[in-house]
Amino acid sequence: LWCHHAALCSLGQTQALRLITSAYIRTHTDLFAPFLLSPQTLLPLTTEEFCRQEVEPCGKEADHAQIMALAEALSVGVRVAYLDRSELNTAKGDVINWVEFGRDTTEQSAPLTLLYRPGHFDVVTKDAVIQKARGK
Repeated sequence: LWCHHAALCSLGQTQALRLITSAYIRTHTDLFAPFLLSPQTLLPLTTEEFCRQEVEPCGKEADHAQIMALAEALSVGVRVAYLDRSELNTAKGDVINWVEFGRDTTEQSAPLTLLYRPGHFDVVTKDAVIQKARGK
């Protein structure tokens, strides 16, 4: 599929991922119910309310529940490096606060790696991963 309008394709792909995430949360309510909170009030939301208000609309930030649901739905590992001044385990020598989602986040599985800065995620890639994906 080739798209003449990159912005429209990107929006369509983003919306598809949001719907996949929503469907996974809706079909795994028991797993996600404790984490379905309103970011404004911190009050619990029903699965329906959370998906309608926090997952499906464009412009909403993904949080742990959404990333976990998408990683599980797509059976991919996701590693997020948080640059939000969250606590590090300096006793272990951590210099980056990594949070892992999905079943396999080892380097060999080539997990999706995201860099989180407050309000924004960036995809982080390695040249070797890109070359492997291109068949080189």
